[in-house]
Amino acid sequence: MFRKFFINAKLGSLITTPIIFTSFFFGINSFSKKLLAETNIYPATYEELARYEWMGISYVCISREMKFNRIFWFKQRFPFENALSVATSTFVNSILAHHGGQIENNGEVFEIDPNRLYENGSFLILAGAIQYCPDLVPKKSKDQFNEINSILLEELEELDIQNNQ
Repeated sequence: MFRKFFINAKLGSLITTPIIFTSFFFGINSFSKKLLAETNIYPATYEELARYEWMGISYVCISREMKFNRIFWFKQRFPFENALSVATSTFVNSILAHHGGQIENNGEVFEIDPNRLYENGSFLILAGAIQYCPDLVPKKSKDQFNEINSILLEELEELDIQNNQ
C-alpha cells in the first residue's frame, strides 16, 4: 500500500511540477501586467549599473560555492564558465529590458551595443568575482583577466601621456 501511494505521489508531482513552474515563469494573471509601450524607459544610471554588476558577482560566487548532491545527479561545483555566462546574460538583459540598452554618463545618454555590453559586463563581473571570492575563480580565468587588464592599463597610460603633451 505504501509503495502504491509513493508511486501515485510521484506521478502526481511529475504532472503538477511543470504546471507550477510554468505559472511562475509566465504568470497566471496576465491581465494585470502592463505593456512595455505603457512604461517609461529611462537610461541606466551608475547606481543601477553597480547594482546589476553586484547581482552578477554574487550569483557567480554563490553558484560556485554550492556543491550539488544526489538530488541534482552529481557532486561537483557549478562550472565557472556557465556561472559567468548566466550572470553576464542577466546583467545585459536587465539593461536591455529595463533601460532599452541606454546608459547615462554625466548627463549624456549612450545607446550601447548588446555584444559590447556583454563583453564589458563579463569583464566587470569577473573582476568582482576575483575580488570577492578569489578561491572560487579558476586560475585560467584569473590569468586571462590579468593579461587583458595589463593591456588595458598600458593603453590608458599611453592615452594619458598623449593628453598631457
